[in-house]
Parts: sequence; C-alpha cells; structure tokens
Amino acid sequence: PILIDVREPVEFKQGHIAGARNVPLTALSDVVADYDPNDEIVFVCQSGMRSLQAASFWSSLGFRKAMNLEGGMDAWTAARQGCTSQSSGEAPRL
Repeated sequence: PILIDVREPVEFKQGHIAGARNVPLTALSDVVADYDPNDEIVFVCQSGMRSLQAASFWSSLGFRKAMNLEGGMDAWTAARQGCTSQSSGEAPRL
C-alpha cells in the first residue's frame, strides 16, 4: 500500500513510518491527481482523527481502497513498530 502521513511537516520530521509521504491534511486535494483510484492508500496522523478525515475525503472522490491507520502514530509506536526521521517518499507497494 501507499502510506500518506497527513500531519504537519514539523510533526512528520519528529518521526514517521519509513516510506511514508508527508502531505498535510490541508494539501491533500493538491495531490489527488498523483494517484489512481484503484491504489491502496493508507492515511496516518498522530491519533487517527485527521487520517480518518483524509480517508473519508478520498473515499468520497472514488478511492475505494482509501484507509485509515486506526490510532495513528500513537498506536504505531505503542506497538513498537518503529519510526524514522528520514526524508519522505512513497511507501513500497506490498
């Protein structure tokens, strides 16, 4: 899946999931054309609220596989999945 982190750049730089692309929630409409409606896209934020908004918004645009990472980075780090402070990029396709 493609992983899009909708937090602000300062939050993203403090730690994010490796391979995530940083696109703040306010800029999501600017990148819709970069993706295919059939792409599997997972949105993430700090707690899961902004990413839920993002997934709902993209679903309304016809993205059938737009998903929210429930619990966001809080849940990700609590599960000890690790994060990085490297530059953003598109997540590898699994």
